[in-house]
Amino acid sequence: MFEVHSLGSSPWSFAGAGQVVRRLKDMAGYFPRDPAAEARNPVIYEVFEWPRDGLPTDLLVTVTAIYPGMVGGESHHTKGHFHKDPDGSELVVGIDGHGTLEMVDRSGAEQAVPVAPHTMVTIPPGWAHRVVNPGTDPVLYLSVSSAEVGHDYGGVRAAGWIPGN
Repeated sequence: MFEVHSLGSSPWSFAGAGQVVRRLKDMAGYFPRDPAAEARNPVIYEVFEWPRDGLPTDLLVTVTAIYPGMVGGESHHTKGHFHKDPDGSELVVGIDGHGTLEMVDRSGAEQAVPVAPHTMVTIPPGWAHRVVNPGTDPVLYLSVSSAEVGHDYGGVRAAGWIPGN
């Protein structure tokens, strides 16, 4: 079970949550080369996902923790992706810390929105997105989407929006 402890509140818990840990080595091409950081191979972010594979539901709920740090002069951030479902949208709710949700559509239009405690942001269909942590504290946020929305990491490369490059 994963528990989210935000300041001044009781913990939230997710029984049966799956966990993905993304280290720098898992994010080749998403940051400029930084031999010192590559030698340390820091944890950039963790995703706790409910439900795990095989549990029937209409919703996918994740809690992501992006840890503070820099690689090649860039702040830690998630990989960034389009949704496989072209009509798929996502809701992001800030829990702790202060980050930025960066979005771009396939025409190249860009938008940046703060992610902070008590903020809610909707990612519209057709927009690639990532969250950046420019601060010194972890950024913690919850997201909710259709369980079938899917992640298209290759689409950001094909569209020319490769976070970190």
